[in-house]
Amino acid sequence: LIMLTSQTNELLLLDSAIRDWVVIPMIIMMIIVGIGRTYVSILIKSEPKITENSLKTDLRYKQVVFYSQRLRTNGNYINSQAYNKRKLYLLQKKTGLLNEQVPSLSANNPMLSNPNMLVDMMKNNMVFMIPNIAMMTFVSYFFSGFVCLKLPFA
Repeated sequence: LIMLTSQTNELLLLDSAIRDWVVIPMIIMMIIVGIGRTYVSILIKSEPKITENSLKTDLRYKQVVFYSQRLRTNGNYINSQAYNKRKLYLLQKKTGLLNEQVPSLSANNPMLSNPNMLVDMMKNNMVFMIPNIAMMTFVSYFFSGFVCLKLPFA
């Protein structure tokens, strides 16, 4: 393979033995490691633990906020008595939907709402780190002594 550099108009020659015994095995190794990472990350991924009760309460809180937003934006299309009645339903001191206490654990720090998220992040980092260390060791051991790249510095 012959390449022409842009700055100095030099010809760079890649020996066919280097291409066949260094570059192609490295490409094949990268593809295999990428496929392996994908399957290992699928295998070690934990399922999120969502209870039906927490799902219902989260959905309820989101629907109340959506309802209040719709009332605020479209309130001028209904008569004032209906608007005030709905506003009172949302804002009453003791029974108003917007005065309910919402659990703020997930709002302050989303990591605390699901502690398994931290473990999953660590597993994901290990899935990428261990193959990288293995590939670097493999390349430095088997392909030491080859000149694979010439960088033209001006």
